[in-house]
Amino acid sequence: MKTELKLKNDLVEIERLAGRVLSFGREHNLPDELVWEIRLVLEEVVTNIISHGYADRGGHAIEVSIVNSESNITLRVRDNGRPFNLLEHPQPDLEIL
Repeated sequence: MKTELKLKNDLVEIERLAGRVLSFGREHNLPDELVWEIRLVLEEVVTNIISHGYADRGGHAIEVSIVNSESNITLRVRDNGRPFNLLEHPQPDLEIL
């Protein structure tokens, strides 16, 4: 059981993404807290792609899929933006002075 969504690289698409996540949660009887966590993760990832992933303001597609299997939920986001690997960047200094 899965849902797929193709978004434009425009922040107004975040509202459509949120609506699809909520619908998916209702269709699969997922707990509200889990739906909120899925929505938060996808909104953060897609917002970062839109805000930082492209050198131009041309049209780009972002593909999002959510798969609900027996034992887990898989989120997949595909785009053609600049690559970013969190593991290749230094840890931020979170200590408050």
